[in-house]
Amino acid sequence: LFIVLGTGLGALDPLHLRRDRVFDWLYLVNVGCLAYHTVQCPLAVLRTYERSNIDTEVTFESVLENHDTRAAFTRYLATEFSVENMYFYEDVERYKNKYRILGPDRSMIRVEEIISKYIEEGAILEINISESTRREILRRFRAARAVNDSPPLDLFDSAQDNLFQLMKSDSFPRFRRSELYRATQV
Repeated sequence: LFIVLGTGLGALDPLHLRRDRVFDWLYLVNVGCLAYHTVQCPLAVLRTYERSNIDTEVTFESVLENHDTRAAFTRYLATEFSVENMYFYEDVERYKNKYRILGPDRSMIRVEEIISKYIEEGAILEINISESTRREILRRFRAARAVNDSPPLDLFDSAQDNLFQLMKSDSFPRFRRSELYRATQV
C-alpha cells in the first residue's frame, strides 16, 4: 500500500514508516480517509452537476414521445400500482387518432370498452378521477348513445388532462430518481 502526496513527498511506504515510528496506522488510516474524501467529494459534485444538466433537458412530454423511456415509465408506474393511468392515457390517444376512421358504430364500441375498463366504478383498471368528472363522462356518453350518435371526440379530455397532470407532477419526479430512469439514460 502506497500513499502518494502531491506536495513533493513522493510515495510513502506505510510499513517502512511504521517500522521507523514516523507515524502509526491510525494516522495512516486518517490520512487515507482524508485522501479518499478529497478525491471522491469533487467527483460526486461533478456527477451531480452532469446529471442535473442532463435531467433538465428531460421533460415529461419528451418521455412520452420516446418509446423506450415511455416503456420504462410504464414499468415504473406498475411498481407504484398506478399503471392504469398510462394505459388509459394511451387508449384514449389511440381512440382519438382513429376517431375519424372508426365511424359511429365502432366508435361507440371503443368508447364503451374504455368506459367499462377505466371509468365505471369497480372497473378492472379504474382510474383515480373525481366523481364529478366520472359522472360527466358517463352522462355525455349516455346522451350520445340515446340518439345513436358518435360519442364526442373530447369525451375523455378532462380525465386525460387530470391524469396527465397527476403523472407529470407526482409519478414523474419519483421516476426520475429511480433506477429504471437511470437505466434509460445510459
